[in-house]
Amino acid sequence: MGNVALGVMPWAIVFGMAATSSRGLAMPIGVHAGVNFAQAVVSNDSGVWKLVIDKQLRPRVSFVSRMIGIAVALSVALLFWRVQIRREHGRAASNASE
Repeated sequence: MGNVALGVMPWAIVFGMAATSSRGLAMPIGVHAGVNFAQAVVSNDSGVWKLVIDKQLRPRVSFVSRMIGIAVALSVALLFWRVQIRREHGRAASNASE
């Protein structure tokens, strides 16, 4: 349950906001590929970089990394939301001037 609520759901919001702000599927697919690539690079099993964390610090690092992941996901979703709002205001202004 924790992985879904803290890992999947924030990124689902990002992909949804990317789809609605771009009005297509290319942007959310590209964002998803980028997220998957970034996770694969630092994966413990097959990543290019191996993160070495002291055993005593692992619980703290795990918590902080989840919080940072949520903050990044929600910040990106907010960015897409702002782009969508600006685009809609631009269309309303151009329609009003016609």
